[in-house]
Amino acid sequence: MAHCCLTNSGLAHSGRCAANREQRASTEFVIGRATCHALVGMALLLGTERALAVNAGDYLFTPTVTQGEREIDLYGGTGSSGDKTRMESNAGLGFGYGVTQRWFTELDIAYRWQSPVGTGLDAFEWENIIQIGEPGQWPVDIGMLCNIEKPYEASRNSPQTEGTSIKFGPLLQKDIGKIEVNFNLLLTHFFQSSQFSSTQFGYQSQIKYRYSPPLEVGIQAFGRLSSGGQTWAAYPTQVLRVGPVVLGRLRLPQERSLSYNVGFLMGTTQHSPDQTLRIQVEYEF
Repeated sequence: MAHCCLTNSGLAHSGRCAANREQRASTEFVIGRATCHALVGMALLLGTERALAVNAGDYLFTPTVTQGEREIDLYGGTGSSGDKTRMESNAGLGFGYGVTQRWFTELDIAYRWQSPVGTGLDAFEWENIIQIGEPGQWPVDIGMLCNIEKPYEASRNSPQTEGTSIKFGPLLQKDIGKIEVNFNLLLTHFFQSSQFSSTQFGYQSQIKYRYSPPLEVGIQAFGRLSSGGQTWAAYPTQVLRVGPVVLGRLRLPQERSLSYNVGFLMGTTQHSPDQTLRIQVEYEF
């Protein structure tokens, strides 16, 4: 009888050990799955960081320069989340000056809000536009853009660095009666960037009808032919936003003016924000 009790006790002890081992194995399995999911989520997050660099405050560059004109430039925008993007808002303030008949320069400071990071200083920019020829001298008015951007990395909650960049390319404009057509092909080169490929291609375009100086209407498009890691990307991984724009210029006393443009852009790819509202106001004096 005593032997039987000892045996039963041993069996119970062995059962408890087996149960403990199964519980530990189950716990380790759950922890392993959770860790795996966390690592996959982090990898996806880092992978989509490259697709999130869509500036909602982008605005159209034009090739014409007015010597001696000064301007205060306030611009911004907000982009909704998309299939591969987060909600983001951008804003900037710049001061520009027409140094000569052919050279305009502007210094900008830019801010960015991004979910869930928050608001912070984003970058410093130096914009330069060179007008080539006089307006109307050739069938198409031509200018050149050279824009240098230095990101403020300290405000970015990301292990990746964007790196200093230089953006340059031709600015084209054609007037056909009351219709004005713009097209800009822009190349951006990043220095020591872990977030983007070293070279990226983008474009801007606009067609507007000049109903009157205070009121013009048209269509704008902002696109990028590159993805985060590729100079030339397939269409689904490109960025393309297109939509209507309302713009104009209000004349003020003492040869001053106030220009505005408001655009509502819709994304056409997975790597574009679904909707973007952008606004720009320039005080020229």
